[in-house]
Amino acid sequence: MQTNPSTRRAPCLVIVLGVILACMHFSAPSQAQAARSFGVILEGTTDLRDRGISWSGGKSALQLDATLPITPDLAIDVKAATLHGSQRHGGSDFGLAISPNHQIYLSGWRLAYGVTGHVFIGEGGLNFVELDGSATRSIGPLQVAAGASFAPSQKAIGGSNLYLHADAVIGIPGSPFTIYGGAGHTLGSNDDTPRARRLRPDGDYTDWYVGAEHVSGPGAIGLRYSDTAIGVVPDPSEYLDKHTGAKLVGYARVFF
Repeated sequence: MQTNPSTRRAPCLVIVLGVILACMHFSAPSQAQAARSFGVILEGTTDLRDRGISWSGGKSALQLDATLPITPDLAIDVKAATLHGSQRHGGSDFGLAISPNHQIYLSGWRLAYGVTGHVFIGEGGLNFVELDGSATRSIGPLQVAAGASFAPSQKAIGGSNLYLHADAVIGIPGSPFTIYGGAGHTLGSNDDTPRARRLRPDGDYTDWYVGAEHVSGPGAIGLRYSDTAIGVVPDPSEYLDKHTGAKLVGYARVFF
């Protein structure tokens, strides 16, 4: 099996940038902040959706999230998910995201930045890399956040891709319920290849979502509704399916 050179470079870039983040951490003083801690979350969902579109072909999926702390403010987040032969990801059955990231606290805001390498198990050569940044602040039971993820131009996604988002979550005092919601906008360049439709099926678009979650002991269950401004998608084709519109998703999580 011949491997696409761009596929080989993507995981290497994640490792290189991870080392850069570590060097930045040890070369610059950080303010007092909450220490990162080891944690694992196992989630089952009726549809694995990201930025309003399905990554599992509209099918149920399992996802494992793990946080591996290196120092109090430097960690590697890892996500592994079942994709069920997703057209969007070249028929991949399994996806992996590796995210070295660093955080600092400034005037009540938690600022985080890092890189995410998306790896798709299969022969499609569809791995790609994003640079991530976010700002989060807690105000009583309310937490607000804004962020961006930028994927430089890569063959695997048919150009470049920028995702801007704003999110909020609030715990209802005296109850085990949490309500959350947010919106985002995806834009970028297009090299006129079919792969440009992977992350932007109908060109630049906006997505939004709302959800509610009930936490009990080491677990949680929830419902999340999401939708997009993507127009009517033509018949499914390479890297494209019709799972881009309104969807109500149920999920259950276990925390370890």
